Amino acid sequence: INVIAHAMDFVTKIVPLTPGRLACCTRTGALHLVSQPDYALVKSTRLGGFSAMAATFVHDRTLSQAVPGIHAVRSFLAVATTNMRLHVVPTKDWAVRSTLVLPDLVTCLSFSHDDQLLFGG
Repeated sequence: INVIAHAMDFVTKIVPLTPGRLACCTRTGALHLVSQPDYALVKSTRLGGFSAMAATFVHDRTLSQAVPGIHAVRSFLAVATTNMRLHVVPTKDWAVRSTLVLPDLVTCLSFSHDDQLLFGG
């Protein structure tokens, strides 16, 4: 399936993952894992029906064990949505592992590999 030719929704964010893979967030809260260079759909999941405001890929790091349910995840996509939630999606199974309530709307996410901190603003 060619995602570009058969798109049924607007893609709002594209995040490069590992070589040959992209994450595409849509307006209606779908999250697609797409292969390159053919842009074939690999897997999809849902973000609770809310679109992504910000997303970042974290590779070979473990987010703090203070965050419930994600301490064992090594590579994941962190996505902040319009309903002020942070979704953690491991690249291994491409399913939402954890959803956290954010205190405010987040429009930018970044990960510091040196400090192992996820920043949002």
